[in-house]
Amino acid sequence: MRTIGGRLATALGLMLLAPQLAWAVANVAGTVTDTQGNALAGATVKLSDSDVEVKTDDKGRYEIRNVDLKGQREERRTVVVTHPRLDRAERKDVVLEDGKTTRLDFAGLLLALLVGPYTPTPGLGRVAVGPLGQYGHTQLNLGDESETVTVNGSSSTFKGTSAGRDFTLDLGGGAAQGAVGLPGFPVVGNVRANPWINFMVGGAAARIRSESPVAPGSTFDLKTSGVLSGAGANVAFECPDCPYWLGVGYDYWRLDASGRRDPCVPFSSPAVASCSSQVDLTIQAHQFSARVGRTFSNNQVTVYAGPGFTWTRGQNDVRIDRVLAGSGGTTTITNVVDQELKASRVVGIVGVAARIGPGFGMLETRFNDKDVSVLFRLMVGFDLGALLGAR
Repeated sequence: MRTIGGRLATALGLMLLAPQLAWAVANVAGTVTDTQGNALAGATVKLSDSDVEVKTDDKGRYEIRNVDLKGQREERRTVVVTHPRLDRAERKDVVLEDGKTTRLDFAGLLLALLVGPYTPTPGLGRVAVGPLGQYGHTQLNLGDESETVTVNGSSSTFKGTSAGRDFTLDLGGGAAQGAVGLPGFPVVGNVRANPWINFMVGGAAARIRSESPVAPGSTFDLKTSGVLSGAGANVAFECPDCPYWLGVGYDYWRLDASGRRDPCVPFSSPAVASCSSQVDLTIQAHQFSARVGRTFSNNQVTVYAGPGFTWTRGQNDVRIDRVLAGSGGTTTITNVVDQELKASRVVGIVGVAARIGPGFGMLETRFNDKDVSVLFRLMVGFDLGALLGAR
């Protein structure tokens, strides 16, 4: 009788327990923050083997309620976090218990580079590096021009302005570039401003062409190469859960070059026994811009456009030594021409960028009726603070 009674009691207990196990549920809650301790709003948190997913709020908090444990008192799951600016992060073997809330925080997550050209590395300590290539074609108006002519030690200086005369400038080069993120700050609602500074150093080749004012019909054609350098500061205004962003920025670049002008036109003539020239060229550009962007494909691709203003100044110093042969012997004449070239333009900006792993590639063009330029860059970012801390 005891055996039969015991079996009946066990069977009854299992029958009463079965519905409870069938509806065994658990909760998961926590926060998601980046390496700077900033809350990541708009991150998606999802459990493996489940279609249930939630978004983090503006303080980076999330909670997944009533997770079905499939009739078990305890189960191990993988929790996955994704974010438009975050490479996939996950935690395996997270223990979920019936009737309990498991606390699971994702802290110190490394933000991937944004697709947009303005904030490749938001946050203090974030650094991005990569190659840059650019080509530009523009027309520069001649500003004040002075010419000093020295004959047998006697010098004369002439000054004036050649109004309406244009120089055509073609410039192409490449550089190594870097960007350093600065601390972001809230603006309004969930919109944040993310500032960063950038710099570059490399080399470029330039060619300046124009009709000579001294001898109409002859062409001023200067080819040279030198060091290309620059820096800038940019700010992007972004919200984590919308596909649009706005950016404003300032960039400065400079080319310092020297070379030879060949031939020595317009001074060549049968009377010239020999001619040599030395050219020192400095070109500086100040660029102001604003861009509005729209992201596609889960923030993997961005298309953007906006207006820009470019002010360019060139300083062209030319020294030409001519040896004239005559009946009385030879005479050396030195011409020193100092030219200031200027241009100020309003340009349109159109570009596209695509995320590539932890970085991005970008292709941008600027244009108007007299100018066109193309900029290409690749950037990959890392967290300097995390690297130093690991050491």
